[in-house]
Amino acid sequence: MISSLTKLKFFILLLGIGAACFFLSREAPAQASLVSTNETWRYLDAGVDMGIYSWRSPSFNEDYRWQTGVPPLGYGVTPEGQPVATTVSYGPDPKNKYITTYFRHAFVVTNVAAISNLTLTLESLDGGVIYLNSF
Repeated sequence: MISSLTKLKFFILLLGIGAACFFLSREAPAQASLVSTNETWRYLDAGVDMGIYSWRSPSFNEDYRWQTGVPPLGYGVTPEGQPVATTVSYGPDPKNKYITTYFRHAFVVTNVAAISNLTLTLESLDGGVIYLNSF
């Protein structure tokens, strides 16, 4: 049974973000916005391998050490030619950039049964993986 107040954590892992950025769609067809486009996200851009499980877990609590920023996050400019709001590090060598940057954001859904689908916009030149509650 799903409780009427369930805390969902929303996780994003970007792989090889290149000169890209990501943000939540401002024009999503959703009836309600669960995460505002200007909310603060936690990110780790240290060039480390966090593995495939620990950081994705809703019980992971070490992200308090990560940096924070608002979307669009990345480096370079957005597809519209605007600078990103939060620049993440690609490492000390622009010819050998970190392959992975980790992003996490938690949000609360008060009526889970009313949610039929979610929309997220990810803009990346090289790809990304999106997890919701570690899946």
